[in-house]
Amino acid sequence: VLPTGESQNIELQVALPPTVVFSSQEGEFTYKLRLQKQPGLDTLPFHLQVELPLGYEMMISSTAWDRTGENTWVFLEQVSQNFTEIEISFGLNVQP
Repeated sequence: VLPTGESQNIELQVALPPTVVFSSQEGEFTYKLRLQKQPGLDTLPFHLQVELPLGYEMMISSTAWDRTGENTWVFLEQVSQNFTEIEISFGLNVQP
């Protein structure tokens, strides 16, 4: 617990188990993350970095992402809603 008016950054590194990623089409997978902002906060600064498996490409997402590496994507946002859902869809990178 922090005193009123103070803040602290927290960094979590998590390798998700395959059971939280759902197959939505053949070769396409979806992961959903729900953020909950603490009541009383105007905004919640949020930074999420996703490293996709090698050979996979971001297909569709519910938000804007920036590519920072071959298979790394970053999401930065000031979350202002009480609940925000982030959806990430990715699939095999099929190049002609």
